[in-house]
Amino acid sequence: PARNFHERLHSLQFQTKVVLQACEEVFNAEMFFRVLEFCLALGNELNLGSSKGNAKGFSVLDLPTLSMTTTTDKKGHLMHYICATLAAKRPELLSFPNA
Repeated sequence: PARNFHERLHSLQFQTKVVLQACEEVFNAEMFFRVLEFCLALGNELNLGSSKGNAKGFSVLDLPTLSMTTTTDKKGHLMHYICATLAAKRPELLSFPNA
């Protein structure tokens, strides 16, 4: 029993360390935050005049909706628009996975 406990403790300590490192990387990822700011500003622009139009933030759980929200012509998604706009106006932000 003691051996099993120590093995599980070691495993949990390792997993906790990995999660904390990932949190620290996300927290310190300036480019990623700039992309999220752009998404927030775009969401506020799209929701202008509604109760959702002046949001101070959003849940990361809402991020998948960027690839599900279609354009009015149904030929693309909001994520495509975001990437195209960032590529044209702020291409440095698209390198955030490598930053």
